[in-house]
Amino acid sequence: MYFVLANELDTVTYIFRLSLLVLFINTITAPSRGLSQSIIVKPYIQMLDSHSVVVMFETDVSVEATVQFGLSPFDLTSQIPAISQPGNGQSRIFTCSLQGLAPSTKYYYRVSLSNNQQSLVYHFKTMSDDPESPVHLVAVSDMQMQGSRPNIFRDLINLGIIPVAEAQIEGGLEQLHGMLIPGDLVQNGGNYNEWKNTFFDKTHEFSPFVPLYPSLGNHEYYNNGLTNYLKYFTLPLNGSTTYPEQWWYKDFSNVRIIALNSNANATLQAQQISWLQAVTNEACSNNQIDFVFVQLHHPYKSESWTPGELPFTGQVIGILESFTETCNKPSGHFYGHTHGYSRGQSKNHHHLWINVATAGGAIDYWGQFPNQDYSEFNISEDEYGFVLIK
Repeated sequence: MYFVLANELDTVTYIFRLSLLVLFINTITAPSRGLSQSIIVKPYIQMLDSHSVVVMFETDVSVEATVQFGLSPFDLTSQIPAISQPGNGQSRIFTCSLQGLAPSTKYYYRVSLSNNQQSLVYHFKTMSDDPESPVHLVAVSDMQMQGSRPNIFRDLINLGIIPVAEAQIEGGLEQLHGMLIPGDLVQNGGNYNEWKNTFFDKTHEFSPFVPLYPSLGNHEYYNNGLTNYLKYFTLPLNGSTTYPEQWWYKDFSNVRIIALNSNANATLQAQQISWLQAVTNEACSNNQIDFVFVQLHHPYKSESWTPGELPFTGQVIGILESFTETCNKPSGHFYGHTHGYSRGQSKNHHHLWINVATAGGAIDYWGQFPNQDYSEFNISEDEYGFVLIK
């Protein structure tokens, strides 16, 4: 195992080389009183804040469900009913919002169904109220499963992200505040079974403890797959009222994360550019925001796969470069689409570029597709991996 270390804009990035990793890890799941066969997508968390969190899961039968939680795995005395919506066939996708939580506090929780089935007991730690508290995020993209290597994403999490977070972050996995995913979570967004089998089944040792924050990739649109994506995630509603959860922002301490939909048509791209300008203007005058990062699927420039480039991302970069120059606050953007790691920066601005793919999609090997050497990049490698920001 080894890491490449980059220190740009006070952001430390660790790149994990999957092919060189041999690690043993212990399970991180707390004991429980029973494992439900009715729960087909295990509980996972969204929208973790200092006083709230959202718990989601899916059942294969139509039942009522509650989330039980408390400060001890043996004393889950509080409970909140979960709201469900149709999944596929008889399945139901549940959402439960836990409010009024204490900051910087470890909570234990489980799902309890009306048919007397229960999930395992999991835990999460709420975020701090301190606007200058440390922020730790992991970014990874394009985990759509390829048939020849179906377990890359699972191994990346279990043998990479989890042990690296435990070793590199003070407080371990509990202090990892979110997983950023700039698109292509599945190969075919319209294939309902892929969401369970190739995404959520691969994350179940991680997603009950660390919230997921995706943005849309082109594969989410295959066969009208957007509906499935929107059912499975609860994301901020501060973007468009007409197209909710397709673009949004969330503040983590002094860091603002902005998600955009680079698959949108020209009209919606123009709306996002206007919205992005307003959001960065607010961040400029907001004394509690020191860094701004955007995640979106498509690259503006791609050294290992030039056909994947998109001018829209260049417009986004231009706004962020102007933001850093005017506001003296560093920025960056995370993306995927090209299946290989790249890291660089704008030549005349404090703006970081990182391709955080690939986490499962077939690698774009050098020489296999049209390539280009761009002066903005320090390194580009045809490897699997993830990026840890701390």
